[in-house]
Amino acid sequence: MSRILICANTLSGKTTFMYGTFHQMMKGIYGFTLAPKYHFAQFNRQCKRIGDTRLPLNERFPAPSDRIEAYTFVLKYNLKTIDEIQWIDYPGNLLEEDEDNPDNVRLMEYLSGTDCLFLCVDGSHFNHETKAGILNAIHCDGGGMELNFLLNRAAADRQTGEDRPLPPVCVIITKYDLVEPDKRREDFLVDILKEEFPILFYPAPQGQTRLVSVCPVTLGRDISRGGKLEPRNIEKPFCYLTFLRQAAALRQRRQELEQMEEAARRYQKREESHKRYHRIWQLLTPRSDRPAAEEDIRRMAADYRCLEEDLRRMKGSLQNMALFCNGEQIPWDSLIENGLLMPEKNGQPERGAEKG
Repeated sequence: MSRILICANTLSGKTTFMYGTFHQMMKGIYGFTLAPKYHFAQFNRQCKRIGDTRLPLNERFPAPSDRIEAYTFVLKYNLKTIDEIQWIDYPGNLLEEDEDNPDNVRLMEYLSGTDCLFLCVDGSHFNHETKAGILNAIHCDGGGMELNFLLNRAAADRQTGEDRPLPPVCVIITKYDLVEPDKRREDFLVDILKEEFPILFYPAPQGQTRLVSVCPVTLGRDISRGGKLEPRNIEKPFCYLTFLRQAAALRQRRQELEQMEEAARRYQKREESHKRYHRIWQLLTPRSDRPAAEEDIRRMAADYRCLEEDLRRMKGSLQNMALFCNGEQIPWDSLIENGLLMPEKNGQPERGAEKG
């Protein structure tokens, strides 16, 4: 099981963002689909409410979360289950509570196994006249203090207190439709985030990799004024995690395929030796495993090419997300070229608190 922990202040739109992700990923992108493991009807009803322009605006969106929630989704590729996703919705306001608060105790447990951190910043905070005003709004009113504290906790092992690598992070600018046009430049947005969350753009300790992406999202350019549900970029933060993990799995499959091909070559060489020097052995012991092995290789090679092409297309769709490694902006292609992908998890899915 993979785990996403999403954190932001109440009213930032993080819970609505989750429903938007489900809305887009239910139909899928490049063969990958995401569906709730439990209570599909609940998710379906909420998504329809968000898109119902007949309702008053305050009735269209889900109630802001005031406690930690855990949801489970099933990720499929070409209708085959490849992972379960535990989505942890954590309101940053809870960090104002004492550390022995049950939700904060659970937060530390969830952080220890998180594969990707989603940090949401409300886009409406970018509309102050001055840069100082924007930074003050994010830091004091937009959960900046709490999110920086969370990053510090995420980089420390809960059991030993020792430092550990920060998982990949996606900074999501929600309600991007509210950001004034002159403030939507990527360099301006990134500059603000670098000042508010400097540790994300600082080189990681030797031997570690610090991956950070930035993605503005919206449920519709006019949705804040009662307009239609027209999501933009809403699925891309999840595709970021999917690409990191599945591209790493692809590399592993390639190695397995190469091993199978090498074994088949050795087998063929052995068979040729039998034909030349041990014809009687062939008559006494028919060998039927070679065709099966070749068929396995052809099937695996076809699956590999299909996944490779779909991940290539997914990577292409992520190009407008700024990507940073150890503080330096990098092209998406370098993730593969420099081996910066996440390892594939082994073993059975974990069991944790689940909500649908």
